[in-house]
Amino acid sequence: MEDTVRPIPTEGGEFCMGDSPDEGELTMNADAKYPELSANALAILSERYLRGDENPDDMFRRVAEAVARAEPKETRAERAEEFFSLMRSLRFLPNSPTLVNAGVEGAGSLSACYTISPDDSMASIMRVATDAAMIEKSGGGVGFGFGSLRPRYDRIASVQGIACGPVAVMKLYSEVGRTLTQGAFREGAHMGQLPVSHPDIREFIHCKDSDTELANFNISVQVTDEFMRKVEEDGEWELINPRDRGNGPENCVSETVRAREIWDEIAKSAWKTGDPGLVFIDRVHDTAPNPQLGEIRTSNPCSEEFMEDYGNCCLGSVNLAAHLLPDRSGLDMDALSHTIESAVRFLDDVTEVNEFPIERLREMNLATRRIGLGVMGWADALCEMGIPYDSRDAIELASKTSWFITAEAWKHSAELAAERGPFPEWQNSALRKKMTTPVRHSSVTTIAPTGTISRIAGCSSGIEPYFAVAWRSRVLWGEGSAKAEMIDAPPMVRLAVEGATRARHGIHAPEIAEVVLAELIDEPQKLREYMNADLMRTAAELSPDVHILMQAAWQKHVTNGVSKTVNLPNSAKEKDIADVYLAAWKTGCKAVCVYRDGSKSEQVLETAETKRARAVTMEDQPPESELNADTRIRPEWDGRYIIPIPRPRSLPGRNHRQESASGRMYIGISDYNDGMFEVFINLAKSDSVEQAHLEAVSRLISLALRSGVSPEDVIAQLEGITSESIWEDGTPILSPEDGVAKTMLRHMRESGEGNQVDVTAPKPIADAPAPKSRPGRCPRPGCYGQAIYAEGCLSCPSCGFSKCG
Repeated sequence: MEDTVRPIPTEGGEFCMGDSPDEGELTMNADAKYPELSANALAILSERYLRGDENPDDMFRRVAEAVARAEPKETRAERAEEFFSLMRSLRFLPNSPTLVNAGVEGAGSLSACYTISPDDSMASIMRVATDAAMIEKSGGGVGFGFGSLRPRYDRIASVQGIACGPVAVMKLYSEVGRTLTQGAFREGAHMGQLPVSHPDIREFIHCKDSDTELANFNISVQVTDEFMRKVEEDGEWELINPRDRGNGPENCVSETVRAREIWDEIAKSAWKTGDPGLVFIDRVHDTAPNPQLGEIRTSNPCSEEFMEDYGNCCLGSVNLAAHLLPDRSGLDMDALSHTIESAVRFLDDVTEVNEFPIERLREMNLATRRIGLGVMGWADALCEMGIPYDSRDAIELASKTSWFITAEAWKHSAELAAERGPFPEWQNSALRKKMTTPVRHSSVTTIAPTGTISRIAGCSSGIEPYFAVAWRSRVLWGEGSAKAEMIDAPPMVRLAVEGATRARHGIHAPEIAEVVLAELIDEPQKLREYMNADLMRTAAELSPDVHILMQAAWQKHVTNGVSKTVNLPNSAKEKDIADVYLAAWKTGCKAVCVYRDGSKSEQVLETAETKRARAVTMEDQPPESELNADTRIRPEWDGRYIIPIPRPRSLPGRNHRQESASGRMYIGISDYNDGMFEVFINLAKSDSVEQAHLEAVSRLISLALRSGVSPEDVIAQLEGITSESIWEDGTPILSPEDGVAKTMLRHMRESGEGNQVDVTAPKPIADAPAPKSRPGRCPRPGCYGQAIYAEGCLSCPSCGFSKCG
């Protein structure tokens, strides 16, 4: 962070207040001049938000009128006009489900996020699965807490069985989500959280190490202050079976481990794929407004909204870039106050008119009346004011702005409580002890990621810095099957490019500017020449400390959580991840998420650097003539486990046909790193139980090869396994597994290669010794008798078949 303190747009330590706008500026009408929507915004609205033959103004008016139905009849039209102006001016936008569903009968809920957690019973697990399906169908994301579930393989006395564990239940919910698309306009989003004291915490930490596993889930580990202190002092940490809670500590402890072992595994997995994040659960519980309704067990999918079971919240965000003084010297606090007043009323009305697929959701919604007013356009606002994102001024202004927005939201919530009454749980809530005046809502501010609505508003997302000078983004269209790629850039970059093209061509030429932007998107250094580089430091260029200090500055006054990703360059190390997590705890954040650029095979926002960092193909490796024992990529050792070699995007290999008693097998063997690397097995009977077994065998073979186990050792374990057998070309194939071993031997003989060790010529397969065990079913078609070896020859007593006859 810069030590140079730049002037903050304040006077006497307070915010710089602009002249109060007159009534005409505050209350816009149908004739008012509204900002133009960008081409990207229009495309997104057309594909995902507009109903029928609506245009954007029709959509905003539909939503405004639907939400205003909560107002008294005599003021309903006036409030509808106020809400329309609030949205169409792009000063404030509600979350996507409100824009899509409001005013459309039977379309779905207006809330973006819900939390429901299963208890430790089959009835509860399946009820939550059903409820989650109904929520996703109506357009909401779901957060699950799995801390109450007993660990995998734990006993279930009632049925004399064993438990499947939290990760298996999470996979069940993931499969339910894969069959649905939220409200037919976006992919299902889930959050899974588990306490760091759970016996299955290691399995949970690594459950997303593969890109293909639980792709519709974010996961976070709930850590306590005690755990964090144990990490600092390298102390021991107890894993506790939730089944035994309350029976005394001597019955609870499942295992004692070093806290740093768990900590290191969290950092390693997050470095690899971006998951898991961390939740500082003590901070969540300390600030919970309604502890009387039960312990908070999880958050919404982006970790900014922590709620009790069946809690839900309608979110909306103020565009700070649209609240600048005319000379761009600071925020126009009068205009911002007016927007907050209208937005709080708008969200309160959404709470009233909201529809839910489950009655319990409605009951909790009306009992707590949570709203989540957040912000977007923060990076744009800083850039317009000439304040670098990584300056002391930016951090101080963030804290003051957070305080102002939350204070204003509480003030207007109290005014609505005087007008309409406080939320029903007010008397029993923790807020009653902290406030002298009743309020309408149990929570008022939340910083959400604002991915799509910030694109509609044409501003930066949430409180995030710019992802890049320009980038490509993938947008989901329709039913969830098609994705479109858009070219995007911060408003300052677009304006600078347009200004340069105007100067060059003598006309206003946004189309030419778009062409220039597209041509230079993979050359960020050339784009930087158009603007002040100090104001355009991007997410990966900022130090991790800046990310955390910015998040902590906003979190200090926000009543719920702050969604922010600490974006790191691809070159970041595991220690960098651990340092970020530790800093987030020490600075008072409620949750933290880290993402190393290019660590997933596909990401929503992507630059040329991302593609280059991720592209690990055979072409990237040295020529074969340069490969030697010192250049081979080898598995890593982390002090406890072997870390398998990552799989390149492309691999050479050969396919082999192999007969077996279970049917014809097609065995694909890939080579890499000077030897055999992975094996795929497909059985002609693809839907059979045998195919599932062989898939498991192929995965374990591949994992062993990628972990440095020699092919000879793998073959030695498989060769000779006997079940039903057949003969092929004079060679007994004793089982499908035995056939896989013989195919691997044949592949090695044909390629003349080994895996990290020299391979001697194998013994000819035809000379393999005859097995002494029962060979299995008779090979004669139509006979189901058991063949035996008698006098050195395979024969069948049932049909008289003899191999030697």
